[in-house]
Amino acid sequence: MSGVKLIDLKGTPRERGRQHGEALRTEIHQLYATLLDTISRKSALRLGERELFDFAGNHVPHSKQYAPDLHEELLGIAEGAGLSAGKILFLNCYEELGRLSLPEIAARLCGQPLPPGATPATACTAFAVLPEATRDGQVYIGQGYDMAPFYEPVVLRIEAGNEPKQLIFTFPGILAAAGMNAAGLALCENTLISHDQRFGVPNPVIVRKALQQTTMSDCVGAIIGCQRACGQNYLIGSTFATADIETSAGKHGFQYVQDGVYAHANHYETPELKRIECSGCIPDSYMRSGRMLDLLKAGTGKLDMAGLQRILCDHANFPASICRHEETPNGGSKTVSALVFQPADGVMAITRGNPCETAFQEVRI
Repeated sequence: MSGVKLIDLKGTPRERGRQHGEALRTEIHQLYATLLDTISRKSALRLGERELFDFAGNHVPHSKQYAPDLHEELLGIAEGAGLSAGKILFLNCYEELGRLSLPEIAARLCGQPLPPGATPATACTAFAVLPEATRDGQVYIGQGYDMAPFYEPVVLRIEAGNEPKQLIFTFPGILAAAGMNAAGLALCENTLISHDQRFGVPNPVIVRKALQQTTMSDCVGAIIGCQRACGQNYLIGSTFATADIETSAGKHGFQYVQDGVYAHANHYETPELKRIECSGCIPDSYMRSGRMLDLLKAGTGKLDMAGLQRILCDHANFPASICRHEETPNGGSKTVSALVFQPADGVMAITRGNPCETAFQEVRI
């Protein structure tokens, strides 16, 4: 298997978007067609393309107000890819759309009660390691990024005016899913599913906005200071510290990591947020976060880039393991990429596919 594509983007927001769309035109068309088919026909949804476009379009006013430059970039992606803006907006609501398979969310947001569907096929396991737990005294964060198998990872290296240079992990046509910047900030995320999903700023826009910042506090502010559309966990790493923010659409819980190592998966740990968590969501989350924490604690004082990459290959509780292998002909999810960020040196280590099957490649800002 060849490596992850690296695309360099420069210029104005519209120019960067066009470059993205042109470079990944074929992949964007493929992802759109597959995602639309998956959501409209293969899940429990009874929604057609028009209804799904309307759903995605209801997020636009919030996104445009929060980050007008990134809205322009989305329009540029559409122009470069030769697709309508509505189709690119649809792709950038992939997290929000995926949760429509849950009846209580779909009924409230779309006015269509649905039979129970599959849990959204995203289930990531993230970690943070502080200097006192590592061999080299560096901060690391990372994750296994678990998605439906048709999501093809790409990396965008972005130069944008007065913003810090960014390395963005994402998928074709989508603004961001994780990443790091030249100011020494890195960001991972995990799906969290709450009852208060609403129309708001889609997750890819929040991730990119957070990675435009130059300080950890401003990165936190970009996440908690907007009308989020849905719940998500955001794990932030810097050159000196890490922090975790559990969010629902309207609430958040903050933790400044202080115990050397930290792990998070796909369930809420903040007591207030547990009360609005959708029941039965991704039950193997408890096993993956616990297993990750065990492995990190066992390696405390000796953890480094190579050791963290090995941890991301772990198969305990297979196939719903840290290195996930649950893809089936009818759906499911797998680890489509594994990521380790070292913010101080501006290094991203990344795989294309399960890390047990493909080597990590190193990308630098």
